[in-house]
Amino acid sequence: MTYTPALPNAFDVKLIAEKIAAKYFPEYLGQTPLSVFMGTTPSQAIQVLEMVSGEGMSYRVALRRELDYENPVKGFNQLAGSEQPITFYEDTIHLELIRFADKVQGSVLVKQMTPQQVLEAGPPLLMNVSKRYLVKSILDAGTIGLYNPAQGGTGPLKDRSLYAGVAYKDKIYAGVKTMTGPTYDKSGLSVTHLRKLKSLAITGGASFEGEAKLQPVTLSTKKGFPEECYIYLMDTDSYVSLSQDPEWKDFVYRGIIQGKDQPEGLSGARYRGMVDGIMVYECPELSRYRIRIADGQKQVSSWNLFLGAQAFALCWGKRPWFETESRDFNLNKAVAVCEIRGQKALQFPSFQNPQQLIERGIIHSFTQIPEEA
Repeated sequence: MTYTPALPNAFDVKLIAEKIAAKYFPEYLGQTPLSVFMGTTPSQAIQVLEMVSGEGMSYRVALRRELDYENPVKGFNQLAGSEQPITFYEDTIHLELIRFADKVQGSVLVKQMTPQQVLEAGPPLLMNVSKRYLVKSILDAGTIGLYNPAQGGTGPLKDRSLYAGVAYKDKIYAGVKTMTGPTYDKSGLSVTHLRKLKSLAITGGASFEGEAKLQPVTLSTKKGFPEECYIYLMDTDSYVSLSQDPEWKDFVYRGIIQGKDQPEGLSGARYRGMVDGIMVYECPELSRYRIRIADGQKQVSSWNLFLGAQAFALCWGKRPWFETESRDFNLNKAVAVCEIRGQKALQFPSFQNPQQLIERGIIHSFTQIPEEA
């Protein structure tokens, strides 16, 4: 039998100890801080609600319909019998228990065999995955949770959607087919598209007050004049066409000069700037909701969101907490992060068709982006 020694000194390489760095590089988990749009007041885009033990697993949000201001009773006309009822409608948020967990088998042996803090790495990872799932849950609620393209793609009303500059009342796929190109001057994202979104928000739709107006997220004053702000969440590829729009470049350049909080394009901030009171914010997580046309046209559309106040309601029955569990005489250990939570894109009965629900604070924005290789 021939013996072939393992180099370098006839030792079996499996017997050579290996040093492992005690410090490890954690995975980069770029969080979209949607928390900056959250608050407990109805003037926030994501209204946060809290429940306590014993209050059940659902929360009803009461919304009030405005009175008709166009038909007053004038002169000596009889007012009795012409009173308008105060109308409230409700939307229900259902809560559920959500859990993520990891485990370390043979924790005592693991500590003996490696300098890495394996068990201690669990809680930070669990918190990250919990936050990422929170973001996904909110975006799901405003997109496929309302209109699932995989199941026919029935889109929102024309007063709550904009397809590359044209309000369109049809299924999502049909609206996307009307697009002509991914550049800002065709069907890509542009300042013109943002302005048309704001017009829908202010007027209440394609026809004046066809539906309820979107309330601004914040209302402040500048030089004595009210400042109304909205939020535009866009995916990363949409920003490619927007950044090529000369009008956008003018706004950004002016913002750098005048606005102390205006991003300059160098810091990596996901807040990209403001146009006519629209806070433009890059949200890479929206890339998962792209619409693809599979009929040879090779069109890919982003599904971005234009938000006003009370676009979403986020309700916690219990904020995230950790639970630990030991098994097999404390050799196997598991850690879990748990929470009781629910979220919803708030809706109300349509003014034009009370049998159909319409978003309170969302306009769906579809713009074409370059086809992926």
